[in-house]
Amino acid sequence: MQKYSVFSLIKNAFSNHDNWDLAFATDPFSTTIRINGGKGVELYNYDLGDTSDWSVIDNNVINLLSNPINNSDTSWQIGAFNLHSTGGFDYSWGVYNMATHYVIGDSLFIIKSINGNWKKLDERETGYERIMGSEMVDHMSSKADSISFYRIPNYNLASVKKCPILLSYLDVVLMGFLQRFGKQGFLNFFETTDCWDCGIFDDREMPRYPRAQEYENSFYAAVDNALIDHQIDICR
Repeated sequence: MQKYSVFSLIKNAFSNHDNWDLAFATDPFSTTIRINGGKGVELYNYDLGDTSDWSVIDNNVINLLSNPINNSDTSWQIGAFNLHSTGGFDYSWGVYNMATHYVIGDSLFIIKSINGNWKKLDERETGYERIMGSEMVDHMSSKADSISFYRIPNYNLASVKKCPILLSYLDVVLMGFLQRFGKQGFLNFFETTDCWDCGIFDDREMPRYPRAQEYENSFYAAVDNALIDHQIDICR
């Protein structure tokens, strides 16, 4: 029988039947990757584009995916990830390179894990730590099965205080507050946020924030006036 090593998307999970999500074949010549489908793991092939779409995949995109991929029920060597292999050097999730002897991944997959996790968001929020907050928040939503928030761990605080906040990033955050909570929410953001002493770096002309957006001049003026009102330093 094929041997596997199991992998969990949940940090520090134990390797038993409830706590693993993926299983990788340990045979050096095998490319099999199975999912723990019996315990609720689901796998979807992202067929709406190629690997360059990684940065734009969100819940809206995920909701468009259907037809989950399952392990073969007749062969241990055919897992969900390589179920649609076309033969030869194509293993469905990647293609074998004869020059390097590596299988180079060429596909995107969406994985629903057993316990649910925030893998992609965790990657984006590098430098922060995620805190489970479901029991700390009172809400009326029927859709909030799991609530988490991110905070800067103490060991990162010293380095953070030396780095100014990108204005292009602040613009995006404030527009979100304005759209979601209105003008009062926009103003409350400044009143309920600390550590402004690190200052603001004005990069609007050449944004360094990868998800920067362009807004109307009236919005920029409102942001600039709020920074002045709260005596927050801006460096250019």
